[in-house]
Amino acid sequence: MDISFEKLHLIQKILLINDEQLINAVANFIEKKRNTSEEVDGFDLLPGAVKDLIKISQQQLKEGKSIPLGEVMAKYRYHCQR
Repeated sequence: MDISFEKLHLIQKILLINDEQLINAVANFIEKKRNTSEEVDGFDLLPGAVKDLIKISQQQLKEGKSIPLGEVMAKYRYHCQR
């Protein structure tokens, strides 16, 4: 892998991003990575609202409030084929 090429390719991708939240997430990831030798947990980089939804989903799973994947796929596969 040519690291110089990869850096330029990454810069080009970043320049095309117009989403401020995504730019902030990338900047936070880079900053955290530069300031620590530990692995960066992707969960920490998510917006608070997304973290809250994930936590709610995890709680619902613990409470048995889930729907089997097969049921979801059967229901929505029909709607997507139209």
